[in-house]
Amino acid sequence: MWNKERAVQYLLDVPKFTEKNSLDHTKVLWKKLGSPGKDKKIIHVAGTNGKGSVCAFLASVLKEAGKKTGLFTSPHLITMEERFFVDGKMAAQDQFLDAFLRIMDVVEKGEKEKINHPTFFEWLFLMAMVLFEEEETDYIILETGLGGRLDATNIIEKPLITIITGIGFDHTEYLGETKEEIAFEKAGILKQGAPIVYRKTSPSVDKVIEERADLLQCPAIPVDLSEIKILGIKNKHIDFSFKSRYDKYINVKIQAQALYQTENAMVAIRGLEEILPEKKLYPAVLPRGMEKMTIQGRMEEMREGVYVDGAHNIDGIVAFCKTVKSLISNKERKKILLLFSAVQEKMYVNMIEELTKIPFSIIVVTTINNQRGVKAKEIASIFKKFTDRTVIVEDRIEDAYEKAMEWKGRDGFLFVTGSLYLVGELKNFLWRIERRGYEND
Repeated sequence: MWNKERAVQYLLDVPKFTEKNSLDHTKVLWKKLGSPGKDKKIIHVAGTNGKGSVCAFLASVLKEAGKKTGLFTSPHLITMEERFFVDGKMAAQDQFLDAFLRIMDVVEKGEKEKINHPTFFEWLFLMAMVLFEEEETDYIILETGLGGRLDATNIIEKPLITIITGIGFDHTEYLGETKEEIAFEKAGILKQGAPIVYRKTSPSVDKVIEERADLLQCPAIPVDLSEIKILGIKNKHIDFSFKSRYDKYINVKIQAQALYQTENAMVAIRGLEEILPEKKLYPAVLPRGMEKMTIQGRMEEMREGVYVDGAHNIDGIVAFCKTVKSLISNKERKKILLLFSAVQEKMYVNMIEELTKIPFSIIVVTTINNQRGVKAKEIASIFKKFTDRTVIVEDRIEDAYEKAMEWKGRDGFLFVTGSLYLVGELKNFLWRIERRGYEND
């Protein structure tokens, strides 16, 4: 008998017996499911950083506009159902299991036809399309898993719009060694005639996207971040203004303390201006929807003075450091601590070098509970090449957090970063503590 826990374990075991499949393979399975979602208005989002936040902003505003919206993102932090949202609500366990079993039925029948087993990400993407079809959503927002051109989500032939949130260095072993090569892979999501909204990066990188857009006759809408004017940061909100495409200045408030979220908001706004007419967005719908957006693990204050951020590449760490400087300025907190870990394929040496530019008084390093996790001792040795500050090694994340909290005291800051896997493990640990406390009451 299948239940949610057994389904999750099955999916976690999938990488042990399958490899990357072609888009044709994904499309075959999708068609055997009845091509769920083929008639929906699909928004396809790729990019190095900010994809999840941009998708969340889009979903929040579309919901505010009265549009039923499905949202598929990755990775999850605690439970696998986090990857599937409909109108701001996470998929229920029974919905998750029903969609899983729909895919299982097709996979078992496909074995008789010698069809390869789907990968972990393929399976989840197909589940999303099944779930959103059954929920009769108006819109579907798809976040790519890795890259774009060869990503399983790229079987979508007629998206309403595509969005590229920005180009930086990540997954270079798959996407290329230069930003231009990475941009080529991301621009693989562009489809004939569908508008492309993209964050401006550099002339050479932008050219790759623009040439692809010209080839496919896609209206190209660049996002210029210099148009953002920060009005203030107060009470865990950021107020900013921008000029709409209709030559009107709009003030927006978002629930965030990370300055980079204004940039992600701007990308989402330009996408929304392509999706909905002016009267559906302004003057009230867009500001309300933007302010209601929340997302885990992006400079999230989990406890007083404890911030977790999933920055996991050099561009993400640069943005993280910018926000840290903003948060610690004009504050009288005496201690500023860092809890850090990373996975092997990331450019963690560069990330560590950038982090040492922040005056952390103590640095705690740990090992992510994953075969890809970098050993804490190795991380510590790299930190010591760039700084003479105290570096504490704790192999277990639980021990690392408790040690950091001891040093933090009541009036310090603790910043946790380096990987969304680290953020997820820490949130799961704290959730278990809270649950035990609740059960003991």
